[in-house]
Amino acid sequence: MLGEPSGLLLLDKPGLGDPPVFPEQPDRLPTSHDAVQRVRRRFGLRRVGHTGTLDPFASGLLVICLGRATRLAEYYQGQPKTYRTVFRFGLRTDTDDITGTPLEEGPASAVTESRLAALMPKFTGWIEQIPPAFSAKHIDGQRAHRIARSGGRAELQAQAVHVAALEALSPVQDGCCEFMVTCSAGTYIRSLARDMGLALGVGGTVVSLRRVSLGSLRVADAIPLVELEGDSPLPELADAGFGLAWPRLVCDADMRLQFGQGREVEVSDAPSQLREGEMALAVDIECRTLGVVRCTQAAGARMRFRTRKWLAPV
Repeated sequence: MLGEPSGLLLLDKPGLGDPPVFPEQPDRLPTSHDAVQRVRRRFGLRRVGHTGTLDPFASGLLVICLGRATRLAEYYQGQPKTYRTVFRFGLRTDTDDITGTPLEEGPASAVTESRLAALMPKFTGWIEQIPPAFSAKHIDGQRAHRIARSGGRAELQAQAVHVAALEALSPVQDGCCEFMVTCSAGTYIRSLARDMGLALGVGGTVVSLRRVSLGSLRVADAIPLVELEGDSPLPELADAGFGLAWPRLVCDADMRLQFGQGREVEVSDAPSQLREGEMALAVDIECRTLGVVRCTQAAGARMRFRTRKWLAPV
């Protein structure tokens, strides 16, 4: 339908403790950029991108957009993410994770299940957090991690993020506790560990981190990054709108032409739950995504829509 390969590829990126994926550099952890480069080479495409970076030490779901589907990446980036993570209390590092240089270490015997239970509500809902010094945040045109690695001080501002759920999955053992965290885009789990540790008076850092979902997309449905190597058949791509929980607007040939030309389209049988300003996925009769459209008029029996992002050729 769209010529070049186009759609979503769900990858399970390896992280710290997983088998190495660079035989010539077994100690090197793969970055999200490495994963994108592998997909580019394997599919022979230039237009490839991801919907949210994973730190090199972190594993789990990396959603890759290929071809025309890259136009929809922004709609995935804003969806909530869920992580399974282990925090170690009693340790602070310069990166706020276990790969960093220790700054302070001490006993964490005072960290108990009851203290954590009392603390977690303070880190749920809308909270303010300062991103880690070793992060991809821009400061005066430079990445914060580049400033930090060169010995400079990255002056990062606090930002509001939303933690929808924070659940302890294990008892505290040797200062470590496993959590499940569901949070908004822009939330740093490393900052959460650091700030919870500070609130407990002992410091905190992330020992392991795994992204298990992005919106409705699950790591259980992803393929390991190593499966992109060799001469095995190319993995099948999911539809570009597979993970977007919006109403579907089925388009006939005339509607498809008008949307492709950027014109406002009047529709008599649009999903009734749509309100003015809301988004819908324009799909063909086989439910393949053609693009994203926005409701511009919802009053009366007929509704109007205009194209926001269009994937299908006109």
